[in-house]
Amino acid sequence: MSILELGALGEFIGSVAVLITLVYLAYQTHQNGMLLAQQAKAQTATMVQANMGLWHSLYGKILESPAAARIFKTIRSGEEVPEEDTERLGALLVMWVLNMENLLFQSELNPFVEEMDAVLQRIFSDNVSMFMSSPSSLDWWESNRGIFGPEVVARIDSALAAQAISQGPAPTHSTGGSRDFV
Repeated sequence: MSILELGALGEFIGSVAVLITLVYLAYQTHQNGMLLAQQAKAQTATMVQANMGLWHSLYGKILESPAAARIFKTIRSGEEVPEEDTERLGALLVMWVLNMENLLFQSELNPFVEEMDAVLQRIFSDNVSMFMSSPSSLDWWESNRGIFGPEVVARIDSALAAQAISQGPAPTHSTGGSRDFV
């Protein structure tokens, strides 16, 4: 075998090796994509589970306590909370804002959810309409907003502005249909 034939054979073997390497890299890229998709689903499931626990801690109180349920009904209807219930109202709203703040932290840990900002905007909008429809809630918010982080304050203020909720006349609520509790 001449040197030219050996060179041609080496070139052929090199070409086959490059082809095998490319096929292997394509396989590894595919596997990596599948692994990232599974990781995204696992992180989303973890976030949902954590938030379910947090929301249970809030809504569980409303479901278990007639006093908390009465306050929640009052603020949802846009009515003023009676003076004897202002401490419970404050506790309920602190729990709510802390849950919303935790939701923001959880969302930062999950970079895989598409359009996270739009999802958060909807959640804040829905929740603000539930918890900040009462003049009592708005008074509480104005007095206590400084104890929370700037991002949750900005999002709640933005949702209040978007819904034109102010300390003026109480907004009216539709009694029909269901409400998503996110």
